[in-house]
Amino acid sequence: MVCAVIGVGVVLASSFSRPRAWIAASLIALATASGAWIAIAGAATALSVITTRRAGPLEGRLAGALIGAAVVQTLLRQPPDRFLLNATAALLAVGCLIITAWPAIGDRARARLRTLALIAGGATAIAVSGMLLSVLLSRHALQGGIRQANEGLEAVRVGESSHAADLLDSASGSFRAAHQNFSAWYSKPAQLLPGIGQQSRALEVLTQEGFRLAAETATSTRATQVEDLRITQGRVDLDRVRAMAGPLAAIQGALARANDRTRRAESPWLLAPVAGRLASFQRSITRATDDAQTAAAAVEVIPDLLGGDGPRRYFVAFATPAEARDLGGFMGAYALLVVDNGDITLQRTGRVNDLNERFQGRQLTDPSVFPNGFLALRPEQYWQNITGSADFPTTAEAARQMWRPPALPLDGVLYMDPQALADMLQLTGPITLPGYPRPLTALTAAPFLLRNQYTTFPDDQALVDSAEIRHDFLVDAAQTVFLKMTSGDLPGPRQLADTMAPAVQARRLLFHSFHPDEQALIERMHFDGALPPVDGDFLSVRASNRGRSKIDAFMHRTVAYDVAVDPDHDTVRSTVTVTIRNDAPASGLPDPVIGNRLKFPPGTNSTTVAVYTPLDLVDVRMDGESINRGAAPEYDRNRYWALLDIPPGATQTVTFTLEGNINLQRGYHLDVVPQPMVNNDRFRVNVEGPKGWTGYGRDTLTRQLEQDTALNVFFLPPR
Repeated sequence: MVCAVIGVGVVLASSFSRPRAWIAASLIALATASGAWIAIAGAATALSVITTRRAGPLEGRLAGALIGAAVVQTLLRQPPDRFLLNATAALLAVGCLIITAWPAIGDRARARLRTLALIAGGATAIAVSGMLLSVLLSRHALQGGIRQANEGLEAVRVGESSHAADLLDSASGSFRAAHQNFSAWYSKPAQLLPGIGQQSRALEVLTQEGFRLAAETATSTRATQVEDLRITQGRVDLDRVRAMAGPLAAIQGALARANDRTRRAESPWLLAPVAGRLASFQRSITRATDDAQTAAAAVEVIPDLLGGDGPRRYFVAFATPAEARDLGGFMGAYALLVVDNGDITLQRTGRVNDLNERFQGRQLTDPSVFPNGFLALRPEQYWQNITGSADFPTTAEAARQMWRPPALPLDGVLYMDPQALADMLQLTGPITLPGYPRPLTALTAAPFLLRNQYTTFPDDQALVDSAEIRHDFLVDAAQTVFLKMTSGDLPGPRQLADTMAPAVQARRLLFHSFHPDEQALIERMHFDGALPPVDGDFLSVRASNRGRSKIDAFMHRTVAYDVAVDPDHDTVRSTVTVTIRNDAPASGLPDPVIGNRLKFPPGTNSTTVAVYTPLDLVDVRMDGESINRGAAPEYDRNRYWALLDIPPGATQTVTFTLEGNINLQRGYHLDVVPQPMVNNDRFRVNVEGPKGWTGYGRDTLTRQLEQDTALNVFFLPPR
């Protein structure tokens, strides 16, 4: 209706306007038009020029009406993503026509128009006053509803169902009170006004969907009671898990409806305060929807993961980065975890040598799925080498293919290192190990298992005996922790998640399921340990021990990544500088710690340093001289490596120079994936564009690398 009234008004005004106003308005329309409307605006411009020179009064009135019609239709059909430009162009063009038309109309017509303007202005003032009254009456309730809703959704996210339901009930009441004002009779007239009506409708939708969504979510959240879901005496109540499906479906439905209605309330006419409130509400809906979808997927597959459809068998690899492998550490011990209808049992534990002897002669059933570098480690003979890949699904698949008996296949693989075991002690309490007088706690377990167990006992026994003792500490610790977890009571989901999240984020606790629907959930929760897809640039630096010793407990690495990008040619040139300090002593520790099967002097750290990158290798240098290197494609990227032998107390630096093509039209993106070591890497990255170009975003980063990290920079050319 508004567009129709404006269209008629502009046509009438244009018929009385002066020729120079026709030319100005049609040129403005032409400059901002798009598509076929460029031709219409061009024709209006041509008609304006012709009419100015040749037409008489009657023809001029008719031509002016045609020009006004062409101008207003062009302005109404501009591209929708240029609101400010469109509004400015319309104001200027229509203003030219109306201002020049005003003197040309008669006194009686001007008087009538003034009367209409006064009536319209008064009605507008009354309508706006009604809306302002509803805003004033609702302001406190609306702000309280938004705050309570956000706090309630956060409580849902961390599993505090009862507290969340109370907050959401309060939010529902606040939104309802605000909605009663925004839907009252005195606020309705404002919805007829252009510009004002969008604000009124947005606030009405926001408050209505706020109280509906909060009420439905409160009811469903109270029904789930996530905090009551616990492991009790090694058992999970699967019926309680399944009962959560209905409330979660209701929450997803409410979120979908709220999202649909708020999307329809969006408008470029919204003022910043209203648009900000609406955008904040939509962001909360988006986050809550993602959480609800994850929770629904978990409720669907967790019963099967916990043996709801029959016994499940999970292989557990206990690894120590004191002897580094590409995934993290050397697998020194293993366990078999069996779950049947929610009952969790630790069925078997042992050392990695037990697997080598028990499965002697076992072959990989499908070697073609593994990279050649992984096959060169001969995991079918040496189980400890299944952690020789930076990609955990590769490790899991190797365990699945080599496991016996085939009649009882594995359903998944779990990986953890001593830091993850130490975090579990926050849930189980301290443990005591045979042969060690002091209990291990959440604070002392990781240092002992990673370093102190190799230095606590004097080397006054035969080498084999002392090595056996050290192996047993890892086995005993893993067995003791898991027995306590699978036979005792554990806290609710929130405390479990908070306790184990750091180990998951640091890739020290990983899980892979061989059931696709379950694996999809694991990937969604970033628990799978896979190398992420290459999206722009990528870097991961890995070390693998060549000396078969626990000397990597004394390794300290600093990684510097210096990048030069050229957006004009989509090229990247970079250097990866890896500095390794070996703090191992030359004597005083047993051979399994500082010895070396390569016959180097005690304390020498013989390691392979590998770089995963999508770029091409130019050179590898150490101390300024080019050295031998290896190269192979792995996981849709390149793996380049160099062999280093670092004397005790020494530091060596190796530099990889790289270059290649990356699509930089959307900016430069870098993903960095750490290797979980005893001592986390110190990482630095610096990104530079061509001279004169300006970078936007984070182009430098320095931190201790404990979890996956991303960096984005967008470059603009010089003006």
